[in-house]
Amino acid sequence: MRKPTAIIGIAILSFILITTASTKSSDIFIDHLTNMIYEDCKESDIKINQPYIIITETNEPIDLIKWPYRYQELRRIIELFGEIEPFAFFQGTCENKGVSISGADGCGILTCQDKRLDINQYTYFWNGVRVAVPKEEFKTTFGPNSPIVETHGDKSPVTAGDYSPINQQENNILIQLFWSKGTIGGLIVAGLLNIVYIYIKKQRTKRS
Repeated sequence: MRKPTAIIGIAILSFILITTASTKSSDIFIDHLTNMIYEDCKESDIKINQPYIIITETNEPIDLIKWPYRYQELRRIIELFGEIEPFAFFQGTCENKGVSISGADGCGILTCQDKRLDINQYTYFWNGVRVAVPKEEFKTTFGPNSPIVETHGDKSPVTAGDYSPINQQENNILIQLFWSKGTIGGLIVAGLLNIVYIYIKKQRTKRS
């Protein structure tokens, strides 16, 4: 009687993990896209071309954000787009679509002057260029003129261990990148769960 329960438990857990990894926009991605749009659309009104975002007090869709608008207002709009995902899938571009699957239309969902935001399922394009979080470059320097100074003792600003601010910052960044857009984290966890399931199945087969 325990075998079906174990299988169902693993299947449900895999589905939850994959869904979370594939649909949640990370704060890093939201901030990066908001910065791009805010800088390119500064001093211009922003149009939202689909009635997906509603003002709860009036039950009316937001279709125009007039300048001057605050950064946080624009960021909240981008965050809400992530909650609507996945948008309709299509092959090609918004100007030349191929095969498509019905759903919320993300083509030209946000525009300002001649600039536009297109969304294809989970993929965002700003002015036709795919939006991706830029990679961080870490540079290390050595020598007497290096800004990195080696210190020792209780008063050293460099600490080690689980409670080190350096380790905590690295862990936070890794967690955000691991669970950000895409299904890499979900696929890895699902694969590990699948291996565990196969192992349990083999062990029970041997016993029977």
